[in-house]
This record gives sequence, C-alpha cells and structure tokens, in this order.
Amino acid sequence: MQEDFANDDRRISTHWLLRLITQQKLQVEHLLRVHRIGTETSGLHYLEVLADGRVICDCCMQLNLGIPCRHYFQVFTRFQGLAFSIGMIRPRWLQPNSSRDINAIPPVTFNHVVGRSGHLSAYSRLPPLLQTNPVDSSSGVSHPTETLNARTIFHEVNATLRPLIEDVRTSEQLEALLQQIKDLPYV
Repeated sequence: MQEDFANDDRRISTHWLLRLITQQKLQVEHLLRVHRIGTETSGLHYLEVLADGRVICDCCMQLNLGIPCRHYFQVFTRFQGLAFSIGMIRPRWLQPNSSRDINAIPPVTFNHVVGRSGHLSAYSRLPPLLQTNPVDSSSGVSHPTETLNARTIFHEVNATLRPLIEDVRTSEQLEALLQQIKDLPYV
C-alpha cells in the first residue's frame, strides 16, 4: 500500500519521533503544533525544528517521499527565520540538469530573516539525503564497503538514470538504451 498523504489525520506518534531524533543525537530546538486552518483538533500535526534548521513533521511526507509537506509550508510562512533549501527535495523530483549544483543554491526564508549566524548555510554542508531525511541512520558518514538500504539505492539510481531515459519515446529507443546498459563493463 502506498501512502498518498490525502488523509491529514494520519501521523506517527510524536513521542516515538522525538525518541528517534534523540537516538540519532539530534537536538530539537522548536516543537511546533500545526493544525488545519479553522480547526483546533482536525489535521493536528507536530513539526520538529532541529538545532541546525532541518525540519521533521510527524506526517512523514518528507521522510518517505523526499518533498516538504503542507504542514512545513504552513509553518514556513509564519515562523520567522525557518529556512527552505532546495536540498530538502530529493534529486529524483528535480529536473535533470548536470550543470546545477544543489549545494550552491543558498537556503531562503519566507520573510528574509536569518536566525542564528551560519544557521542557513548548515544545509549546504549536509549530504542531500540528510537534508531530506535527518533521521536516516544510513545517511551519515559512509565507508566504501558499507551496505546501503534499498531506499537509498533506489533514489540515487533513479536520480542518475533519469536524464538517460527522459528522451526515450519508442520501443526502438528503449531497446537501444537497454542494450547499451547491458553492454556496460562490470567493475
């Protein structure tokens, strides 16, 4: 079953999420309560703003899909100094462009107010997977022989192959691409 995030009442336990954040040795700077506009109980969510400015919502949309959720954007427009970084979006959702360096695009705030000094530039020093999923235990410092989880492999391969397949339209083009992949030498 794939979550489409249409049901705004679904969320994980805030206590469990805070425990996970603590286990990852991350520090929560702000715990924000977000609710559907016009209600106090329906669509209630909690957003954790970490000390380095990254955000985790209990709806888990960013952790699962790699794109910020509507709860984040609701807070982004009201919480002074909260940053948005293009690194918060997994590469598979971005238009392929080999000349674009995501780390060179600076984070921004809705109201152009910067919190602590260096707070916004912390995003650009983080690996992309840590920007989209701060609690991913496999996304820290890796070693060449470290086993990666299937989700990490899927997203990285997807982002790499996407430029190769964007112009494939016919069965002939598909067959030619598949043959080129099969002809690649194994390392």
